[in-house]
Amino acid sequence: MAASSTRLRCLYTSSSTWKKSPSQPLISLSRHYATASSTPSTASLSSDETPKRRKTTTFKDKLNAGPSFADFVSGNGDPNNAPLDPQEAYAIETVMIPGPAGRGKKEHTRLPSWLKTPIPDSTNYKRIKKDLRGLKLNTVCEEARCPNISDCWGGSDKSAATATIMLMGDS
Repeated sequence: MAASSTRLRCLYTSSSTWKKSPSQPLISLSRHYATASSTPSTASLSSDETPKRRKTTTFKDKLNAGPSFADFVSGNGDPNNAPLDPQEAYAIETVMIPGPAGRGKKEHTRLPSWLKTPIPDSTNYKRIKKDLRGLKLNTVCEEARCPNISDCWGGSDKSAATATIMLMGDS
């Protein structure tokens, strides 16, 4: 085991830098990467300049810099995003839907407005659906009946329309 660990430690050194004896130091080779280094090389720095290290940012710093939870809940004064009254939010609306002929009406519970999603109707959505039907493919979104399918398939001016297809999926 000791021989294999010594061999592994020497993978990044040249064959001429093997330790001949325990008193000899091991000279390692410098490694070069394809991307540029984030710190400037010592040759380009003058003697009076020292490289300044950038403070590392953490998730907590980013979170504290953003809007607060109260801003999110309040909707920032937008009347469309104003918080709902709890009685209005939890109100259950029922309607009577006519059933088949001769059976009468059936009671149906409707979703609250804040749970409803718009029906997808964008051109990107229609184009992707037509392409998938032509190729006889199914998507993960369709199989899971994802309510946000229009967000992925529809795209926007900031993001492309995408669809995740299932290969050898059981549908």
